[in-house]
Amino acid sequence: MAAITAKRQIEQFSGLFLRGGRLNVGVVQRTIKFGFARRLLQPFGGLSDEQRQVLILKFVFDFSNLEAATVLDKTEGAVKSLQHRALASLQKHITS
Repeated sequence: MAAITAKRQIEQFSGLFLRGGRLNVGVVQRTIKFGFARRLLQPFGGLSDEQRQVLILKFVFDFSNLEAATVLDKTEGAVKSLQHRALASLQKHITS
């Protein structure tokens, strides 16, 4: 039950700013200035849904690899791999 609730929270959190991998500008404009929000959130649009879900579970909800793996029905190794690829992608985007 907790896993289902956590998964819904991830989807809602992701959906707040991103819709179909694109920035949900309407919400962002109402929360913070458009230019800053776009620069801040744009890199997340380049991540896969699974990569975003792992980052949200790990860094927003402070889940362990095992907890994230349980929620996402993945192995711990898959969660570690998704996190590594997501962070590498974000780093590449931010430093370029």
